[in-house]
Amino acid sequence: MLLKGSELAILVLSSASLVGASIGITSALIEKNDKQQNSKPLSAVQTKTHSQADSHYELWQAYQACQDELAENDSYKFLSSFIDNHSSHYDKKSNTNKIFMQAEVYLLDKKGQVVNYQRDYLKVQCLVSAKTNALEKMRLAKS
Repeated sequence: MLLKGSELAILVLSSASLVGASIGITSALIEKNDKQQNSKPLSAVQTKTHSQADSHYELWQAYQACQDELAENDSYKFLSSFIDNHSSHYDKKSNTNKIFMQAEVYLLDKKGQVVNYQRDYLKVQCLVSAKTNALEKMRLAKS
């Protein structure tokens, strides 16, 4: 069934009206909610300080600390890495971020020169303090 020009125009205008009304109602509810929150006295509003909000470093920050340590190693040239999102996690008991990742590297000789330009892959496990974001332990294994 094809719509005639005037029927199509009415359909488009009706749809636009419904969308506009929906946006207007949503905006009014958001504005009302903001006014209610802002109308509380300052003493009643709970604010978090930086130390409370960031009680521990996030996984991506721990990943960066682990990656930085990899880049400083003298036995290989660090190329790239990716995190294993399924295994990496925050361990509440030890207050550490456990990072599991794979790194792509070139092996270096004792002089710091690339042995060959065949890429090697390393499995990396890092334990990073969630309190200070300092690397506590790193394990490397060839893939």
